[in-house]
Amino acid sequence: MSGSNGTSGSDGSNGTFGADGGHGSEGYNGYDGSQGPDLSVYLDAYYDSLLAQTLMKVAIKSSMRSKLKRYLINPDGGAITIRSIGGAGGDGGCGGDGGDGGDGADGNRNVERRKINDSTWVEEVYYDPGENGGDGGHAGDGGRGDNGGDGGNIFLLMTEAGLIYESLVMDESIGGPGGPGGRAGSGGDGGNGGDGDPDGRNGNDGWSGSDGNNGRLVTTVMFIRKRLWKYPGDCRNDEII
Repeated sequence: MSGSNGTSGSDGSNGTFGADGGHGSEGYNGYDGSQGPDLSVYLDAYYDSLLAQTLMKVAIKSSMRSKLKRYLINPDGGAITIRSIGGAGGDGGCGGDGGDGGDGADGNRNVERRKINDSTWVEEVYYDPGENGGDGGHAGDGGRGDNGGDGGNIFLLMTEAGLIYESLVMDESIGGPGGPGGRAGSGGDGGNGGDGDPDGRNGNDGWSGSDGNNGRLVTTVMFIRKRLWKYPGDCRNDEII
């Protein structure tokens, strides 16, 4: 299950001094992948008089399912591979973007009348300094991807008849892949300085966050336990065929 994304920061308001943008929040971490199912594999063999051929009987019971899966395999060129695969780790959530800084206010316009002589007046216009723009908000970091789940246990149970075909039953317990880290948010843009004499300073852009770390690929964990059926009570015939 993937982590949720971080929320973006709000933009700063425009005003006398531009307000700074809000910071983005960090993305949430992903969730670990689930462990692969435990599998019980039953191996037997019998001679099929119609085909004049010995056949392998394989039944697989998963810890996540109530019903068996059954296979008949010709050992003359046939084989079977049983895998238990762990779940993939969840993706990290993306970091929130920083809010943009507010724009600074323009400087006031001023007019001054100055007398040149008894009949002449001139107007001089000048501006107050513009106000500074606000800084952009910093972005949030991406969330961490989480780890893949372990592969499940595999149990191989064989009758004496099936024992000689053990090499035709391949087993793999594979760890799930780690989830990718979340994307970093983008820093907010600095606000524009107000017009004036001189103009106000533009705000600084917020810095971008860091990408989240990827989850690890779980090293294959494989527990293979084998034993020979000695008693009919270990597994009834109607559970195999």
